[in-house]
Amino acid sequence: MAKVPFPLVLEAVEKGERAQWAIGDALVKEIDDNSTSNFRDCASMLDDRGFDYSEATLKTLKRTAEAFPKSSRHDDISWNAHHECGAPETLERVIKLIHGPITVKAARLVMTEWREKEIAAREAKHAEATKSHKAAKAEHKKALTEKAKSKAGSQERKDADRRAQQAKEQERAAAAEMKASTKMPKPAEYSAETEPLKGDLAIMAEVLALAKEAGKVTKTLKDNLKRIDKIFDDLTEAQADSLVEEHEPVLTVATQIMDRFKAKRSRFTVHRGGAA
Repeated sequence: MAKVPFPLVLEAVEKGERAQWAIGDALVKEIDDNSTSNFRDCASMLDDRGFDYSEATLKTLKRTAEAFPKSSRHDDISWNAHHECGAPETLERVIKLIHGPITVKAARLVMTEWREKEIAAREAKHAEATKSHKAAKAEHKKALTEKAKSKAGSQERKDADRRAQQAKEQERAAAAEMKASTKMPKPAEYSAETEPLKGDLAIMAEVLALAKEAGKVTKTLKDNLKRIDKIFDDLTEAQADSLVEEHEPVLTVATQIMDRFKAKRSRFTVHRGGAA
């Protein structure tokens, strides 16, 4: 029997869903360089065995596994959210920023906000560098003109020559800054600080936090129900009344919450041109 190429990748893929980390780690071990032919051969091997993985997907899996060593991965955060953040340092900043579950949508919102801030900052730097470059170029031209008009060996010529050289250096520095400001950094290099959340991002973070708390309450009530079932037949009337009394506020608050959302859904329907 012919030897199977990329056996570790095949083994990881055969594990089924949510095997992104395993596949990525296998790709890191079995593909030393990132030449297109390696990923093409791997994708072809998987296709022959009924697994649909494109070259681009395999590259992404490998790149994400390389970006996040095993020690930097969070078991309670999805692979997709890790991938969205792009680097361990960025993910840690997102975790500190969002006090709730780190979903793909939440991570994407944060990364989008930071990316937009980074773009705005770099556009401002580029505009400033362009202005400096134009001024330095004009100064260089002026100094050369004054140098040409002055007498050879005179102090005026020496001063003009010095100014021309300084202006040329400033021109080169500004050109370099213009070039640098056109390149977007990697996510880990974003300069955005962990400022308080605003707008859609703040609402999303609050929704996630509320959902998490609601999940905790639901789990507690389910646990209570199991415990009640165990002793239900032996409860006295007074004990049963006590438990009902303690749980009734939960039902009251839950009903109030549901009524709020029913009212809001009604408004959504009106806004969409539905029921009057």
